[in-house]
Amino acid sequence: MKKINQTLCQLVLITMLSLFTIKAKAACLIVNSQNRKVSSQNDLIYKVLISSSTNCPLNVIDLKKRILLLGLKTDVYMVANRGRNNSKLGSFSFFETIEGPNSQTQQAYIGHFTSLHGQTLELSQNPADQGLMIEAIAWDLTKRVYNFYELIGQGTTAQWFYRGDSSDIIYDNQMLHLQPQGMPPQFGQRLRCSGCHSSGGPIMKELQAPHNDWWTIKRNLSLNQFKLSPEVQSQLVNLKSAEELSAKVNIGIETLEQSPTIQNTLRKNLKLLLKPLFCESEINLESASMPLDVSNKIKVPTTSMLNPLLGKIDFTLTKQNYLNLLNQYHIRFPESNDRDADHPWLTPVKSRRELIAIKNLIQQGVINQYFAVSVLSIDFKTPLFSEKRCSLLKLIPSKPAGLFETWKDEFINELQRSKTETSLELMSKLSVSNEPNSLTFINIQSYIQSLQKNSNQINTADNLFRNLLVKRKEVFTSDISKNPKGQILEPGFRVIFPVFFSLLNN
Repeated sequence: MKKINQTLCQLVLITMLSLFTIKAKAACLIVNSQNRKVSSQNDLIYKVLISSSTNCPLNVIDLKKRILLLGLKTDVYMVANRGRNNSKLGSFSFFETIEGPNSQTQQAYIGHFTSLHGQTLELSQNPADQGLMIEAIAWDLTKRVYNFYELIGQGTTAQWFYRGDSSDIIYDNQMLHLQPQGMPPQFGQRLRCSGCHSSGGPIMKELQAPHNDWWTIKRNLSLNQFKLSPEVQSQLVNLKSAEELSAKVNIGIETLEQSPTIQNTLRKNLKLLLKPLFCESEINLESASMPLDVSNKIKVPTTSMLNPLLGKIDFTLTKQNYLNLLNQYHIRFPESNDRDADHPWLTPVKSRRELIAIKNLIQQGVINQYFAVSVLSIDFKTPLFSEKRCSLLKLIPSKPAGLFETWKDEFINELQRSKTETSLELMSKLSVSNEPNSLTFINIQSYIQSLQKNSNQINTADNLFRNLLVKRKEVFTSDISKNPKGQILEPGFRVIFPVFFSLLNN
């Protein structure tokens, strides 16, 4: 009898352990990159994932069901990863915003992707592929930063990872443009997201209309050549226009920029705080407003020619002149072999986040407008990726941020000691007075007027077009694209720019 009782007890114990194991597997376990369970986070994604002890959502469809059960909703947006007119590989991304009961909880974003299986367009949600199934960003109401999550396929199942937050990204990128002379750029290893979300917040590269490769109400993306899986069809039912996502991302950018947590982190080092004025950590993409096939004239984005804080340039060329430039430089769009991207003059530009940061620096009294103009006027004909202007960042005092008057003289002394042509140029502007240097504005206005006056001259357009080609290349060769964990334009996954036709055969 005693032996029978022992056997029964063992069976009961085994059964209880089995039930516990099943429940544990069903519950949502969120781990960090070291596979350790993460502590509780106060953001919408975390709350959605742990809202039930069973049925952990391990694909985007189940995640969205959970969101709906909690009384939340998502808005869906769509972008063609390899060009609006280059959809034959079936590569698209869906980005979704999660809306809660108040504005604070609306700041959550998820992204996921499609793939082609035969002729059927499906969501890439197969854990057997062992790839990224979902990426998510959510505002943490306690930390007042964004948290970054990923759902990664594990073969037969999938695993949710918490990768870190906005502060981790700032620390990963703190040495960008500040590495010792002659050294390659140095990056931290906290999270992969640091390669693209280099300021720690949501990004939308085509933030400004016309949102070249995005689905919009005016210009839908073509899916006619595909059979659509039921899951893809469900995504398309309430597809929203890219303008709405742009507005939400802009709110997200400003929310992070105003975060006391982020400001306190940046203000510990004046170099980090002033980096947006001197250098680039992010970029956006802009283009002419009308598609090439319906354009009569091509209006060049003003931000590709001059930092918008210095002025605006109205430069328009005829469609024929633009087509001549495409032919002259043998431009074609990769894979589709079209003559150009959907919208002409697609160009990288200074990011909106960095422009907002510069304005905030002025409002906070860290710099004044004269200082901002003086710095931006250095090599002003190169509004993006100016090595001359960026090199001056290292001369900013390595100290906590204070009001402008508390560190200005120290910086001027560093400029003088440096004795480079660029540093002496800036020193001369800052040493004169606290009023804008009239010669600086004369030079900038002269540049604006010269471009506008000669917009019909083919030599002027040719010079600008050459510069466009250089800037497209520099996005990939710049330090911002040398993070080993990822590049801001995701080469291999996304195809954005047309290229020299000769390069397609290399």
